[in-house]
Amino acid sequence: MKVKEIVRQFLVREGYDGLVNEDAECACGPEDLMPCCEPGMWCEAGHEVRCDCGEGHDFHIVPGRRPTEETSDA
Repeated sequence: MKVKEIVRQFLVREGYDGLVNEDAECACGPEDLMPCCEPGMWCEAGHEVRCDCGEGHDFHIVPGRRPTEETSDA
């Protein structure tokens, strides 16, 4: 099994939406994982958030797990 498949399985199993490296302004989802062909050591598992940045994106991936309803109300 290759690193890419191990990472994809982890992301899906743990409920993440993809990888993100905020310093490099880079993100990818499990369906198009690591299009750069170089999994960076600074990539983090993250979740999607809606986007209105005006750059043609419907969403961005930000680091961490998706907030639960319990934590988002606090």
